[in-house]
Amino acid sequence: MSLPERRTADVGQAIASSEDGTMDAAVDGFSPPLQERPQSGVDAQLSNDAMAARILSMPPQPYRDGTYVVRVAEIRGRKSGTTHRVPIAVTQMDGNRYLVSPKTNRSWALNLRAEPKGVLLSNGSREEFNAVEAEPDHAIAVLRLYLSLLRWAAAQFPFSADDSDGTIRSHLDEVAVFQVVSRS
Repeated sequence: MSLPERRTADVGQAIASSEDGTMDAAVDGFSPPLQERPQSGVDAQLSNDAMAARILSMPPQPYRDGTYVVRVAEIRGRKSGTTHRVPIAVTQMDGNRYLVSPKTNRSWALNLRAEPKGVLLSNGSREEFNAVEAEPDHAIAVLRLYLSLLRWAAAQFPFSADDSDGTIRSHLDEVAVFQVVSRS
């Protein structure tokens, strides 16, 4: 079994073992997209495509405060103009939804900064959105929640959820936190 198939199978197994058949109960079941963590000899695009296909085949998770859901973000390339699909965790806090990148130089984050709009896809749902960079105080709170929920992502960040506000604030120029504002 290839790595993308194995990752997709792992997610499927985690979903199947959750109580309601969604990934909500399987926080550890969602693997980060390989675009976010390239590995030697692994086709990141193939892996991301396999994860996106899996996400789009699942019943969509409901948004709830203090949790995250997985979606596929469609974001237009700033250079090519081509629409790219990226599996992504959408974190919800205080009724607002956020996209988080551990590095500002990730293609999807750069593309959203260049043109702050995109589409969130799930099985049977398409939501057009505008992306607004979160204010520092909100970004700190969102980052704490994100890191507490997605523990596998912690190694990609230059701070932890337990660090002081001052420490996290000192790294805000290294990460990206976008608020998702629905256009529908």
